[in-house]
Amino acid sequence: MWGLEVPKTTKPKTRKKPRVRTFKDGKWWSVRGVELTRASGTMTEAEFWAFILSVLRGGTKFWKPKLEKKLEGRRTNESSNKKLKYEYQCEGCLGWVPEKELQMDHKIACGGINGADKVVAWLLRAFVEKDGFQRLCKTCHKAKTLEERGGI
Repeated sequence: MWGLEVPKTTKPKTRKKPRVRTFKDGKWWSVRGVELTRASGTMTEAEFWAFILSVLRGGTKFWKPKLEKKLEGRRTNESSNKKLKYEYQCEGCLGWVPEKELQMDHKIACGGINGADKVVAWLLRAFVEKDGFQRLCKTCHKAKTLEERGGI
């Protein structure tokens, strides 16, 4: 229209590379040579347990003692940002932070799951009572995590 042509950007669409699986000796194998034993031959054992852990972690979002602990340290916003309704107190540095900067942390780390025998122990560490949680800002949570992993 009007004799003007708008140049089209020809940015190629990036697609996720398909997983290359091989079938050998009557079994499916991953790219790294690990047998695919779970989910109709589409997952390795490690992928399966990572999936299970992800699902279980998602369930902790709705754990009532965790929500109660979060609300204990809440107050109406006193900062200059009037868009925020509430702010929460970090138990590490005792500062007040917005909800998006708050992370609810287990005092005793839950760890991971790499087998059926570890599931019950993980559940007992993850679904604890209110005193098993603490409110931490992102900075304090990162420092605690590094310390637990031997980084500091």
